[in-house]
Amino acid sequence: MPQKMSDRTRTETVNGPSQGTGFRSNRGITLIMAGAGMFCFLGFVALAVDMGMLYRVRNDSQNIADAAALAGAREAFVVPNTDKVAAAKQGAKSAASANYTPESAADIRLRDADILVVDNATEHTVKVTIRRTAANGNPVRTFFAPIVGIPAASVTATATAEAYIPTGGPTGPRYGTQCIKPWLLPDINPNTGQPYSPADIGTDITIKGGDPQTDAVEPGQFYPLDLQYNGITPNCPSCESPASTTTGADLYRSNIGCCNGNTVICGETRLNLQTGNMVGPTLQGSICLIHQGPGNSGGQDTLVSVNPLQIQYGSNHPGGGGGFGTSSESLQAVPVYDPATNPISPGQGSYPSVLVSKMLQVFIKNVHNPQGTVDASIILVITCAIPPGGTPSSGTIAVGNPVPLRLVRD
Repeated sequence: MPQKMSDRTRTETVNGPSQGTGFRSNRGITLIMAGAGMFCFLGFVALAVDMGMLYRVRNDSQNIADAAALAGAREAFVVPNTDKVAAAKQGAKSAASANYTPESAADIRLRDADILVVDNATEHTVKVTIRRTAANGNPVRTFFAPIVGIPAASVTATATAEAYIPTGGPTGPRYGTQCIKPWLLPDINPNTGQPYSPADIGTDITIKGGDPQTDAVEPGQFYPLDLQYNGITPNCPSCESPASTTTGADLYRSNIGCCNGNTVICGETRLNLQTGNMVGPTLQGSICLIHQGPGNSGGQDTLVSVNPLQIQYGSNHPGGGGGFGTSSESLQAVPVYDPATNPISPGQGSYPSVLVSKMLQVFIKNVHNPQGTVDASIILVITCAIPPGGTPSSGTIAVGNPVPLRLVRD
């Protein structure tokens, strides 16, 4: 009996430590698995953080490239200069520098070699490449990737800006814009008696409304247009609102103060006339459009120069007065027709749709009586391709530039 008790005791003693050792082994495996899982989780978090950071840097670099390309194209093809390449490079680098803070003295995100200027009969472009690389002294430092041996990454962004210069003719590009003002002008400069041409850029014109039912065609006299919304709600300032009617003075006034969203293609779009000279609505809509003070008291923007374009903001400017810039609600597009090919006779009753043969970009200086007179300066003259034709590309009148600029690639 004592012997059996001894065996039992020995057996329990042997089995006890064996079971305890098994428990400790399981806990170790769990810790290893939890650690491995945590490592993988942190790896995914690190990847997400670094990828998100690189994506943000890529977007910032693209914005800098866009600004630099547009600035370079403006300096090369809009502002008079003797060396377009040098002017483009200086303008692009200045714009790039203004849009980022250098990380060090070696941080140069745009070098001369990264700016390509093309100026020939068919292309007027500036291509800019922004580089964040070790060679430029500004690689993108990573947060977690150094753990796997990637302390930094390279990011590049490219943009190409074009000075869009339509040439007209049957092979010229189509040219269109929105927000045109409902004033159809005959292609007769009231100062010279000749058709509008690029030679008129920078000169002043005085225009006023006429009634196609009673007034014959005269230089500087526009006919009011019936521009329907076609389901597009216009963008209006606080002093104007979308018209409640589909025709008449309310719609006409709204199309002056607001932005009619329909695209008018030069040389392809036909416009409908509206009867009546609309003197009152012309004054009301124009005063709202250019933020002119009540009673012709001023407050609207002032045109300082045409080339380079410089505008001084008046006291009624939405962004505040006193500053200078190149954008203004006083910059607007006006359609032009050829009275020789589209004759309009007084008292005709119903009038055929009139083809747009040219477009003027004008700076509206002020409006006043008598007869809803509008004083303006010619900023741009666009001749259409008639008959319709040309490449499928179309541009818009770039408010703020005597020559329109646009990003075309990248």
